[in-house]
Amino acid sequence: MDRGLWLCRGCRHQVSVMAGTIFQDTHLPLTTWFRAMWYVTSQKNGVSALGLQRILGLGSYKTAWALLHKLRRAMVRPGRDRLRGIEEVTARSLHDFIADAVEPRSTVRTDGLNAYLGLQSYEHDRPIQRDHGPKARLLPRVHQVISLLKRWLLGTHQGAIGHDHLAYYLDEFTFRFNQRKSKSRGKLFYRLVQQAVQVGPVPFESLTNHNP
Repeated sequence: MDRGLWLCRGCRHQVSVMAGTIFQDTHLPLTTWFRAMWYVTSQKNGVSALGLQRILGLGSYKTAWALLHKLRRAMVRPGRDRLRGIEEVTARSLHDFIADAVEPRSTVRTDGLNAYLGLQSYEHDRPIQRDHGPKARLLPRVHQVISLLKRWLLGTHQGAIGHDHLAYYLDEFTFRFNQRKSKSRGKLFYRLVQQAVQVGPVPFESLTNHNP
């Protein structure tokens, strides 16, 4: 290995150790990436691109913005397990979403929306709100998560998130929510590094063409 390149003994082709990861073609030192990843995972409520730019002393906001968006791609574990047990659902993606995210034979708890009827391979728990009380009584966990999400979007990001990138901010929120009980920031850092080398390259153009 020379200058960070691996040499294939068969074809004599040289390839970077960062090839095929989110670090591919980066102009930033890996130490900067690791500092960014540590800061992102050590902040309970996340960090904005402007905040990251200041902490790392980056020359441009665009660099910090792109770095954060690449890290958000790594916050979704490739081949992650589907949900199981009892799951509350309100999403209107409906049947396709449920089939993709929830293990068969799990119990899916929804509201009374008729579009949920006909779910296959699941136990369907369909309580219906019959009074005029708070809707949170029906699906309490869903409303709790939505409340936390709104607080995070308005607090950390001041609500300044466009629809084109919303899905990736939701990936970050999910990553943080799933790890919320972890007492070790080091484990979160390790998990993000681990997933970063499993996620493919993310060219800057793909971050700005608005095709999540």
